[in-house]
Amino acid sequence: MGRTIAVTGVSGYLGKTLLGLLERHPEVDHVIGLDTREIPIRTPKLEFHTFDVLDPGLPKMVAGADTLVHLAFCVDPMRDEALMHAVNVGGFRCVLDAVEEARISKLVYPSSAWAYGAHPDNPVPLREGVPLRPNTGFSYAEHKAETEALLTRWSAGHPDVSVTVLRPATTIGPHVSNFMSRALEGPRLLGIRGYAPPLQFLHEDDFAEALVHFALEAHPGTYNVCADGDLGHDEVLALVGRGELAVPAGLAFPLTEISWKLGLADVPAGTLDLIMHPCVLDNSAARTAGWRPRHSNSETVAETVRALEDHVTIGAFRFTQSGYRRAKRLLAASAVAAAAATIALATRRRR
Repeated sequence: MGRTIAVTGVSGYLGKTLLGLLERHPEVDHVIGLDTREIPIRTPKLEFHTFDVLDPGLPKMVAGADTLVHLAFCVDPMRDEALMHAVNVGGFRCVLDAVEEARISKLVYPSSAWAYGAHPDNPVPLREGVPLRPNTGFSYAEHKAETEALLTRWSAGHPDVSVTVLRPATTIGPHVSNFMSRALEGPRLLGIRGYAPPLQFLHEDDFAEALVHFALEAHPGTYNVCADGDLGHDEVLALVGRGELAVPAGLAFPLTEISWKLGLADVPAGTLDLIMHPCVLDNSAARTAGWRPRHSNSETVAETVRALEDHVTIGAFRFTQSGYRRAKRLLAASAVAAAAATIALATRRRR
């Protein structure tokens, strides 16, 4: 008898890639997909429900599944932090209740490398036993660490449920669209003067393949999921093909926080630690469990950059290349008009 896999957040870029892999896998008979957004594709194995994990009817939606993969999570920072916490942490509690009530035997939960935090004293690379220290002010990472702690307590009281936690590195690829991918779209890459940490990535396809591998095989525990090794700061700049705007930390933090509050930036200042300190993973445990990355760090960055080359992001604003050129011309014309008006006003005052 084949497997039935329930997937929350199935309409996202990762969920759609995962769905394609499950559709083709001979061991999977049925996929129960849940999301608040309609999924644009339908497959023979998919039973899709437009559904919010916070809804109390969740156990009925996932009834009959033997495995649940929980992808529904807010990655992009929200200005309403209470709402983001309710969706991420509150939604996770609802998922745990549904696993218990529906008697699902296996839970696969993708956490994040950022739950470790980016810190100057981080070992390079980080192994799974290192304590989690998410950076203050980076809500996504804080919520991942909080949900992991919640899961540890929950699983101790539910030994009949096999629990696998994956900690992926920064995930990018041709279909990814979040604040991490948009950071590669700037006219220049933002940097903090005096800091050049090594960087590490995970291709979206490798992430989806890891989810399938750990959903279908018995490997309870926690696993780092990433490309092998890392890239130097200059290597990333060369792959992206843009210069760097290196800002002093004493200026970058207050400016980013003010811009975030004004709606001019799409991330708060808490994310700046990610480009100041290392957060590089060791994937030996995942390799021992049978998973292998197919893409290197450099291949992943290069493919992502090619997919994003038609767009430019400045703060909270994303343009097509043609729109960006029009905006620059408009700003230049506005600056000339403002300068001419200022000169004319000064001349009249002198007269």
